Amino acid sequence: MNQQQRAIISEYINLHDNKVIKHLRSLGLLNNNRTLPRSDGAQINLERWFLNAIDSENYTLQVTDAGPWAFFSIEATMEIRGSDSVSGNPIIFSFDAAAWPFLMEEAVFVSVENGLVNRPNVFIEPSLNVDICGESLNESYKNLFIDEHLGAIADIPGMTNSPMSKKTAMEFYNKQRGALTESLQGRFSKIAHATALQEFVWKRIDAQKDELLKAVLQYAADLVSFDEDGNATPESSAEVTQWLDKNDLTESLQRIIACE
Repeated sequence: MNQQQRAIISEYINLHDNKVIKHLRSLGLLNNNRTLPRSDGAQINLERWFLNAIDSENYTLQVTDAGPWAFFSIEATMEIRGSDSVSGNPIIFSFDAAAWPFLMEEAVFVSVENGLVNRPNVFIEPSLNVDICGESLNESYKNLFIDEHLGAIADIPGMTNSPMSKKTAMEFYNKQRGALTESLQGRFSKIAHATALQEFVWKRIDAQKDELLKAVLQYAADLVSFDEDGNATPESSAEVTQWLDKNDLTESLQRIIACE
């Protein structure tokens, strides 16, 4: 376990009553002075105990406001039962979900939504859906991968309150990351973490780039109508060209076709 994980588990243990403490000591998962053991085997078992415990307490994942800078983090939250807590009353316990990557993967889900053409009236363009803790919005291939802009996704709690391009946010992240000396961590740690959350989402967006492009190509193909001889009608060909041009896709697709 890393230092952050150990600190979270230690805080969680200290919120429990003596019977839980004695139980962990009997298993060799806690020292007599309430510090955590250092052996690899004990740490593996202690982490397993902790993850099983929070799972049994039905943890939830939620986006939390980190303050006036309008940056956010994802927290895992659960209730420690009064029968187990140090106070004898239920205690709400929260921690940074980024400490365990699998929790971030649970919190962030990115998927391609295929387009649909059903003439004469149904034209649903393909898009990428981003879901962060149950809040989701869609954005187009053009905005995400040509303009490198979050578009509507910037409005999901956990990203930004105003549109910020991927390039701009990464420059901000790299600049602030270099300033994270110990004396500045108190003020900038949440900013750096929140930008790391954005980076986490972008990685999942980037992983879906090829699938979204396939959906875009399929949508363009679906726009084509054929005459009785099996030839594309001039009207639908013009419609395809207009749609590709509107989305700045013509040049991109020409490069892709040339390469492949």
